Amino acid sequence: MVVAGLPDQAALAVIAFGILATLMLFESAYVVQPRSTMRAEAAAAAAWLGLCRPTVSWPRSSVKAALVWCLVVPVALAGLHFLGQLALAQLWSPVVDSVQQAARSQRRDMIVGGGWFSGVVLIPVFVAAIPEEVQYRSLVLVVQRMLGAWTSLPGVVRVAAVGLAAATSVAVFALSHAAFGPTNVVSAAIGGAFYTGLAVYTRSLWPAIVCHAAFDAMAISLTMF
Repeated sequence: MVVAGLPDQAALAVIAFGILATLMLFESAYVVQPRSTMRAEAAAAAAWLGLCRPTVSWPRSSVKAALVWCLVVPVALAGLHFLGQLALAQLWSPVVDSVQQAARSQRRDMIVGGGWFSGVVLIPVFVAAIPEEVQYRSLVLVVQRMLGAWTSLPGVVRVAAVGLAAATSVAVFALSHAAFGPTNVVSAAIGGAFYTGLAVYTRSLWPAIVCHAAFDAMAISLTMF
């Protein structure tokens, strides 16, 4: 909202969500019995959304695991996605619809107008990666977590359900980019597959957030510089 020139609406949204979060945490920590700490409740809520430490084959405390799955692999996939989008744009860029051209132009003006820090840091991380990963990937992790607790279900059923949730997440994420043209839809589908795969494998949103932010930073840097 701030980048789009709506600071008043952004302030109201922050205040509203802040009050709501405070009330929820207060009730969980001091009204519901047995009592818990607000820090524990906040950590549990974040973990439920997927904002938790990745769980992979290495020990959870391993620095190597954190570097590999929260930095090396996501950035490498983002680079691969970026190169793929460049090739796709060279081979197929059929944006002839005036509405789609206007949407692209408006997005480009917003990115350039915000300056390099906004374009390379604020927009990729706080406007795109974090809210979009919570919006499109958290539900997949919730399904994975819930079905994992139902040990009576056959393994093939759990895999199929998580796969269906993942495919739906990728499809909806791709279609949300339709206003910017068909190449954006294809690129978003590729990126969505990367982000969803990282989230499901690591059971965390952080690798997907890093991958998403790195790709957007690369794409925006090309637009700006």
